[in-house]
Amino acid sequence: MEWVDWYNNARLHSRLDYLTPVEYESADNAQHLPRHPALA
Repeated sequence: MEWVDWYNNARLHSRLDYLTPVEYESADNAQHLPRHPALA
């Protein structure tokens, strides 16, 4: 189980610009968040 955790959460991957899968997914999700204009 420790290897599976490392593989899914901590390894760097060249196809993901040398980010971990978790970092890549977080960055991708941040780009797709709805943006609401500030209310005045």
